[in-house]
Amino acid sequence: MLWAGLLWPGTGDGAESPYCQPAPALREQLAAIDVFGSVSCLPGQECYEERIAQARRLVEAFPDDLHAHRTLQNLLRFNARIDREAWESAKSDYAARSAAAPEDPVALYLHLRNESARDNPEGWARLRSLAPDFPFTYLGLLSLAPEDERPGLLESFLRLCPSRPGDALGFRAVVPDPELWLRLLPGMHRAVAEAPPRERLQAFPRLWSAEFSVAPPASHEEVRERLRSALSVLEEADLERDELFWTAVTEGYRMLGDPEQLARAEAGLRASSPCSMDGAQAVIEQAWGGPLSEELPEERLTEVLRASDGWLERCPDQYLYSSIRFGLVQKLAERLSDDELRAEAERHLANWAKNERLVGTARSPWFQVARLFLDAAIDVERVPVLIEREAAYLAGRRERQPIEEAPESFRGRLERSRLQQDLEIEALRAEAAIALGEAETARAGLAASELLLLELREAVGDEPFPISSLEASVWRLKGELAGLEERKLDALVFFQRALDAQPTDEMEERVAALWRELGGSDEARAAAGARRPETAVEAEELTGWSRESEPLGEFQLSDLAGRIWRLKDLAGRTVLVNVWATWCAPCRAELPYFQEVYERLAERRDVAVITLNVDHNVGLIQPYLEREGFTFPVLLGNAYVEEMGDGGLAIPQNWIVDGGGTMRRKQLGFAPQIAAEWVEQTLAEVEAVIFGPEEADPEPGG
Repeated sequence: MLWAGLLWPGTGDGAESPYCQPAPALREQLAAIDVFGSVSCLPGQECYEERIAQARRLVEAFPDDLHAHRTLQNLLRFNARIDREAWESAKSDYAARSAAAPEDPVALYLHLRNESARDNPEGWARLRSLAPDFPFTYLGLLSLAPEDERPGLLESFLRLCPSRPGDALGFRAVVPDPELWLRLLPGMHRAVAEAPPRERLQAFPRLWSAEFSVAPPASHEEVRERLRSALSVLEEADLERDELFWTAVTEGYRMLGDPEQLARAEAGLRASSPCSMDGAQAVIEQAWGGPLSEELPEERLTEVLRASDGWLERCPDQYLYSSIRFGLVQKLAERLSDDELRAEAERHLANWAKNERLVGTARSPWFQVARLFLDAAIDVERVPVLIEREAAYLAGRRERQPIEEAPESFRGRLERSRLQQDLEIEALRAEAAIALGEAETARAGLAASELLLLELREAVGDEPFPISSLEASVWRLKGELAGLEERKLDALVFFQRALDAQPTDEMEERVAALWRELGGSDEARAAAGARRPETAVEAEELTGWSRESEPLGEFQLSDLAGRIWRLKDLAGRTVLVNVWATWCAPCRAELPYFQEVYERLAERRDVAVITLNVDHNVGLIQPYLEREGFTFPVLLGNAYVEEMGDGGLAIPQNWIVDGGGTMRRKQLGFAPQIAAEWVEQTLAEVEAVIFGPEEADPEPGG
């Protein structure tokens, strides 16, 4: 195969490299069967196997076409969790071809792209030396090059392949230079507009998102005008029969904030591709009556559960439908019979069997069903087996995703997450053993849980983390084990510790009942439960606000009107800061209350109220604010917040910063049950920072 003979020397004159696009007879065929050519045909499904078979036929018919091979590789790689053998066989085949033709740059490229570039930097350097004008070399080198060299590599690729903006857009996070992208975007727009219809549908949403992210906020209305024009072109192109059309226009009208057109597009998405992830999301939100973050009464949840019968009849393999339905079953378990709960559990596990190798989830249905069986006190004897399946699932995920291969900035967070998962498994193992009357097994599970809790506390350090609920769970189980062994006084002490860690009405009633059973009076119980004058730490537990003494890093951020905000310009004023995103459900629940705080402080000259938005798709922010009627200042803070959190922070967060630029209060998360008190509580914390006595800096870790 003489691929090397096809390389044209010297494309610096503006001519596009012949490697950029497949043969004309192939281009639309490949676009139709590529991994991203469908939103509803997924690995493991018959349609996906047919795509692989079609790609193999095209490779046989066009053996010298680089893009036929790329398409086949993409399909096999994405299908590797289903058919690892086929993927490994293809990798070996391309490695052998490269070894047989060491001077052929295309053969070398098709071998190199099957692995991470970091695994073979010498191979990519050799490819660049062998064929400086081979365009895809520059994309491979992007993840290896120093940051200051990456813009040049990206521009080199687009100089050689101006007709492939979609490839370049995939590297926005690697090359986050706004000025570079502003310079490149006009050419990208032209290339997408001239592309075949399916390629336009794939590329336009990514292009719109990129432009909103890098364009100055003051020019966003101009961006929206270009978006309107692009949508008009798509609407006039008679593409409604293509499932990608509705995905693209739904995203476009969402960025425009056009509710009428968005409703039409979502209806088209639901009708054309209800089995795709985007289509399923639209179907579910229609049944829910809005975002899934909205709390619904039980009667409405029951209606949604009934509606979900049709989802799974039409799309039995779609895991999102199964996951949402099972979540409804868990919430409505008391309304369902034991047989109905068993049937739902089996249905969910059967769906998972089809999707286990495709779906990444922190908790698998093995764990979810085990939790349901314990809560409903049915089939408890099955729970230990389900727990072992969950442990095996997590072990497999960790083997495929070692911590040391994760970006350094995320390793601490990943370690904490894994410790929490292990702790929850051991606690569930202990709970199942208690339910089965197996005291020794329960004791072993609790001993492991306590060791993991110590490790987790050490790993968390001063970071905000919901550790109190885990502590409460361990203390509760220690109390239940004590009860199993007829150690009622021990059980009372352990249950009280659980109540102290996380106060709930249920645990309060449990402690009170056991107290009375042991002969205690209500008067003595009230005295024993009375709180001491609260220390600072106890106050934090009650209010959700922690005391801090950490200088806030200087920032220079634009708001949506293009105004530049600097922390130093706010010196002398107390600043309330909220960190949020449009995709964050707890944020959306909190923001109406934050708006009330903003309005009540708006006339204060000694206080400033701002928010930092961390959306990657900046185009979604303004339509969301207008729809909800929010008027607080929104600063584009994604890069700033990522740098602060060494890769990102959990959101929502609220900070109160004193006039000297030092953060004095922090609050993580939002709970609907405290919503009624949240506004007054927040205002009180602001006043405490303004007028409270000068606070000594807390001891490290205190």
